[in-house]
Amino acid sequence: MSVVSADAIDGRGDCFIVHLDALMLGIQVHAPAPIGTMRLGHHHVLVHGTVDHERQPRHWHCWLESDDGVWVIDISNGHRVIIERPTYYEAGHVQDVKRYTRPEIVLMTAMHNHAGPWHRASVNA
Repeated sequence: MSVVSADAIDGRGDCFIVHLDALMLGIQVHAPAPIGTMRLGHHHVLVHGTVDHERQPRHWHCWLESDDGVWVIDISNGHRVIIERPTYYEAGHVQDVKRYTRPEIVLMTAMHNHAGPWHRASVNA
């Protein structure tokens, strides 16, 4: 099965660059109660994986997660989704997950000279 980047599906996807920038720049995301406003940064990780839903075939996607594994933050393509991780994973049929810390993000960005996806499964797709 061929899997492509979400950024390449229709030329308008921005998930990899938006989440990379959000995490590295420490932007604030406003979420409904009980979460409230959160500053993205040291307590979050960048996640690459494949998703599949009825509007698009399986494709590479990027999102953020709290480092405790409870929340997913997806601010790609103008969305502001903050949802519990199990719900997000079930809805998107998430697979091929790789989590990156801030030091790993710096290294991978320098090695690959792009915002992702970076791990071996995405290169072989």
